[in-house]
Amino acid sequence: MTEKEQYKAAFSALRPSDGLNLEVEHMANLRKKNIIKATATALAVSLLVFGGSGAAYAANLGNIQRTVQVWMNGDQTDASLEISGDGTYSLTFVDVDGVEHTRGGGGKAFDIFGNEVPLTEEQIMQQLQMPEVITSKDGRVMVYYFDQAIDITDNFKNGKCHVQLTNAATGETVYLTAYDNGGYAFNTSKYID
Repeated sequence: MTEKEQYKAAFSALRPSDGLNLEVEHMANLRKKNIIKATATALAVSLLVFGGSGAAYAANLGNIQRTVQVWMNGDQTDASLEISGDGTYSLTFVDVDGVEHTRGGGGKAFDIFGNEVPLTEEQIMQQLQMPEVITSKDGRVMVYYFDQAIDITDNFKNGKCHVQLTNAATGETVYLTAYDNGGYAFNTSKYID
């Protein structure tokens, strides 16, 4: 007979008292109840987290949406920026007169291998910080760049106007050429004609 079988034979004749049996059963029942409670709690938390995020994802169709601060028409304002998976964006903001505006743009860029890739959030924010030339309904031509709002209506000569813009926060200078047909170009080193 092996040692294991000898121990089994020796202790098989022993029986626990009734009180000890009840205590063991009670502890086993408590353990089962605790496991059930923990499982139910974990399930409820999981449903809240995943259900809530799933609903937010479904409501937003997988786009990235956040509040950003941007310069619009010479005023810094909070805007809602929504970026889709294809690199396009929609920017919604309220101007100083309380009118809500929506702008969009974005698209594709090329990686170092020449493949088209969606614009990143950083590239989209760079687009939003570029100078802008807007002709109003009354024919005034305005240049907007960060906190600057410059009326260039009377500065056109031979169909174009040159404007040097400097970002006060960074010291970066931009050379803008506006054309009387509504187009414009800019560069960080020289005017483009």
